[in-house]
Amino acid sequence: MISILLSLLAVALAALLWRRDRPAIPYPPGPPGIWILGNFFDIPSTAPWIQFAKWGKEYGTGFPQPFFEPLLISPHPLNSLYVKHAHSFLLVPPRPASTIGPVTHLNLLGRSFVVLNSAKAAIDLLEKRGGKYADRPKLAMVGEIVGYKDMLILSPYNQVFREQRKLISGTFGKDKVRRFRHFLETKTVGLAHGLLVDSQNVSQIIKENIGTILVEMIYGLEAEAEDIHHIMSAFECSRDFINLAFPGRFLVDSMPFLRHVPPWVPFSSQRLAHKWRKNAAKLRNLPYDRAKQQVLDGKAKESFLGRILVQREKVIDKLELDFPMMAANLLLDPGAGVDTIDILIQSAIFSLMKFQDAQQKGQTEIDQIVGSGRLPTLEDRDNLPYVAAFCQEVLRYYPPAPLGMRAALMAFRVMDLMNNQGFIHAASSDDVYEGQRIPAGAMVMCNTWEILHDPQNFRDPWRFHPERFINKTDPGIDLVDLGFGSGRRQCPGKFLAVDLLFITVATFLAVFDVRPSQTTEAFNNQSSICPEAPSCDVTLRNPDAAALMDSFFSALSRLVSAAKMSAPKQMILETHRITNVPGRLSLSMRYTTKAPDFYLSPKVVNENEIDSADTLGPILMNCTAMLIPRAYDSVPATILLEN
Repeated sequence: MISILLSLLAVALAALLWRRDRPAIPYPPGPPGIWILGNFFDIPSTAPWIQFAKWGKEYGTGFPQPFFEPLLISPHPLNSLYVKHAHSFLLVPPRPASTIGPVTHLNLLGRSFVVLNSAKAAIDLLEKRGGKYADRPKLAMVGEIVGYKDMLILSPYNQVFREQRKLISGTFGKDKVRRFRHFLETKTVGLAHGLLVDSQNVSQIIKENIGTILVEMIYGLEAEAEDIHHIMSAFECSRDFINLAFPGRFLVDSMPFLRHVPPWVPFSSQRLAHKWRKNAAKLRNLPYDRAKQQVLDGKAKESFLGRILVQREKVIDKLELDFPMMAANLLLDPGAGVDTIDILIQSAIFSLMKFQDAQQKGQTEIDQIVGSGRLPTLEDRDNLPYVAAFCQEVLRYYPPAPLGMRAALMAFRVMDLMNNQGFIHAASSDDVYEGQRIPAGAMVMCNTWEILHDPQNFRDPWRFHPERFINKTDPGIDLVDLGFGSGRRQCPGKFLAVDLLFITVATFLAVFDVRPSQTTEAFNNQSSICPEAPSCDVTLRNPDAAALMDSFFSALSRLVSAAKMSAPKQMILETHRITNVPGRLSLSMRYTTKAPDFYLSPKVVNENEIDSADTLGPILMNCTAMLIPRAYDSVPATILLEN
């Protein structure tokens, strides 16, 4: 009897202390959870953004949470204290359904987890109050133990973060990325050719293509056959990173002292991290060592690595940054890294397959504006409004980060990583939004999926309708960039991703009819992002397209052979003929006009050294495997090569 009384007294005392410690300003409304565990088991393993929106609607009115509700009420079967009619039992009215609540609060093992379901809330907090929400949660496992601590995505919002972002923007900013346009055009033709040969291995071909693009742009390395294994390991590291980078996935993230537990202890952090640390070291060192040697030998192409090597003493050494990991940053970048661009391009191909009427409209525009004598380029974008709108609709319909974060939310639940979701902000100080408290340290997530499919922002949101971006009648037209993150953490590589998306869609529309194969699944599943490997049937639209592709790769092969000759040669390339003339051997990249400057790095060649200075065509720069499609227009093209 005494023990029962003491137990009741203890419960009453705990309840009294808990109630006394409740903030005077309430948290945002949200679902009740299990005591201590909170909502840990309530988040679904598939399409959690859909459930977040449902909770926003169910708890959108902001009724105060009943005192005993976290203890007694949870829909999860693990809660043995669940009471079917608990609201009636506790004399508390149930929360009525309403419009989507702008902010939803969850409790994950005692830590506040805030979901922003509306565009207004996302802009108000992540943009207008960006300084308070630009931080990241501290993650001992992925950062200190595995070795990703200098990743830009994990960096707290400080001077180191700002300097790293400035360096990246210097190569991949809006104006800077233009220098890579012809390179992207060439690589896209390579992707199209690869899918023409084998359209049943879409995922593998896209991954290899994207990997070679980023390796060349970041490190200045021309990817060779033996580099494919390393490129694929970057995807493996990206998956590792996703698996590691959610707060609470490992106990060491909540109790950092556990990182000192010896590795021989079963299930210790060091023991678990062995494989991940090995993969991280491989990604960090292998391409860097090879690229650095080329820079020292004076053989490096223009790249992010070459640019920041120049600034090493001024910025990087001063801030004591992990220099190789700075370059690896970009391979795993949450907005324009290998994994994100992979999913973005697959979403575009999936959209071409699924929405045949949109594909036909895009093909019609390409035929009318570009014609069949050449392939489209990025310079055609302003003249191809429907194709540009198609790309915008892909970003809206299949946002690359549906929760404004790249770390898989279900990694927290040790679930599979099939969903592409994003990364999390952290509140650096207490805040109050619309009378509701967001505590310091709270994890904050933007439900981008809900915002981009909200009827208040986009009329008929479940219709794939590129015309909405031409007519500009929907109020949410300017919200599409949320797919690349929000506030001061928005991806600095988004301009590269957008350019690559456009040229991929335009090239496919010009050359192919893309149809779903019989094995393609999930066509009508609105809760899913596109399948990871959407197999498709790719057929050339007409014989002219076949000739265009054949001439491209035939001339490319001849260029590579010529570039390897020991004697310097200057070459005049016409549509189907190469003529050797005296001159240098170098590769440049620039469209020429009647009186062009021929840019060679680091030399500038006077136009008088070129026999046909009045011809139109491309100049290919620093890469024997670069040849852009416009070289196969009816006008001859000048190619300058240098030894």
